[in-house]
Amino acid sequence: MTAAPGPYPPDGSARPAPQRPPRPVTVRIAFTLMLAGAALQVLGVIVAFLNVDATRDAIKEQIAKAGSRPSETLIDGFAYGVAGLAAVFGLVAAGLWIWMAFMNRAGRNWARITASVLFALFCSGTASGGPVFMNGTVNGFSFHITAGGTPGLLVDLTICLIGLGTVILLWLKPSSAFFNPARSPQAPFRPPYGPPPYGSPPNAPGPSSFPRPPTGPSH
Repeated sequence: MTAAPGPYPPDGSARPAPQRPPRPVTVRIAFTLMLAGAALQVLGVIVAFLNVDATRDAIKEQIAKAGSRPSETLIDGFAYGVAGLAAVFGLVAAGLWIWMAFMNRAGRNWARITASVLFALFCSGTASGGPVFMNGTVNGFSFHITAGGTPGLLVDLTICLIGLGTVILLWLKPSSAFFNPARSPQAPFRPPYGPPPYGSPPNAPGPSSFPRPPTGPSH
């Protein structure tokens, strides 16, 4: 039969779990900002479809510079294809915002690091003019098409500002204490069965420790 485990770990020391402090206001504000970022990503999807005509004109203009005259049907297909890709990108980004919001709110340190990396990637794409959803070469002329035009770029810049504020809040000292709670001081060693009897040294040898006299036939 297996003996029941004692109240102390095998090394005799109590190791309490880290005590997480209450959620600080910095994390609560960051949570709200991340939800706002998700809402703006959805707004960017709407802007991309509302500006599909501007995307269509941009495609037509850039291809015309190469001396090509594609059909109107082909240009419409390109324009709605760009808007569709922008919708997929925006909805995935909105899902990431929401996921990161709740994981950071729960105090997951890996989520804080992941959110910071995603912010850097998004802003680097925005700084280069936004995500390119269509590119190619016609008669040696290269073209790059983004979705949403100037309104879409303004939405992306606003998202970057929200992301910047979120990352700063997540790495402030109160937030760091929440994501990396300190472990409580280790309790001193306490024998599981109480102190030794009075007058007996802790490591006194028992009767079985002394050598026994040899036994044999008596003469």
